[in-house]
Amino acid sequence: VLAKIPGLLEYIGAFQIDEIYMYSVVEGDEGLLGISDHPKRLREGGNFGMISTARADFQRKLKEFAEKKGIRINWELQLESFEQNEDSVQVSFSNGVKDTFSFIVGCDGLHSNIRKQLFGSQPARYTGVTQVCVIVNGMALSPTNGSNSQLGGVSPKPESWGGKPMAAEAYGDGSHVVVTPLSDNTVAWA
Repeated sequence: VLAKIPGLLEYIGAFQIDEIYMYSVVEGDEGLLGISDHPKRLREGGNFGMISTARADFQRKLKEFAEKKGIRINWELQLESFEQNEDSVQVSFSNGVKDTFSFIVGCDGLHSNIRKQLFGSQPARYTGVTQVCVIVNGMALSPTNGSNSQLGGVSPKPESWGGKPMAAEAYGDGSHVVVTPLSDNTVAWA
């Protein structure tokens, strides 16, 4: 979707990933499970493959890009409803204002009016997973609220990875770790 906006992906400057390495850390079964070059094959087939960037950087760059293109951002409006036509979307806001757009993106949170209009009113369903990440002096600390919690952070890229544009996943007994590069020298992990 982002690639449909000319110049946006280049401006964001996300890191391109070619391969995903999958490992087992189960005692007695440690080792490489496999390597997927699916992200690279997608890109070579004319798609966009797999890219990675830090959420805060992405949000900042998206806002900057919009402002450079003269797009006004109004943080005060709340979408009430929308009506999709063949080539536009009419949006009604809570303050009574109506406007027409080429498209809308539904990222309006837990109590999403867009989701309600698309799928009807449904109660939120707790998945049993909580993501907690406390960063102190650049280091993520473990959560203390149970086995379904996640933690994550940003760290220097392991030297053993060299310049390889790869992500890695490790699977254990009741655990799963994902490491994704954000740049040539940093990775995000969870």
